[in-house]
Amino acid sequence: MDRLDERLGVNVGNLIGHTAVRHYVMGDECQKPGASDNQIKAMQDVSQSNSTVRSTSIGIAST
Repeated sequence: MDRLDERLGVNVGNLIGHTAVRHYVMGDECQKPGASDNQIKAMQDVSQSNSTVRSTSIGIAST
């Protein structure tokens, strides 16, 4: 392992959780099936338009 430590790089990619975005937008309603068109649009906006989310994650995890 000491030998690998000198040459080994670490790649990290963060994913934002689908449930976190859904709860952020829908609150307690996120426990119910289905989201309205407005809620879906808001979730898209949070995950695509927010500069902090875009600069710190590489995608969204849905499973």
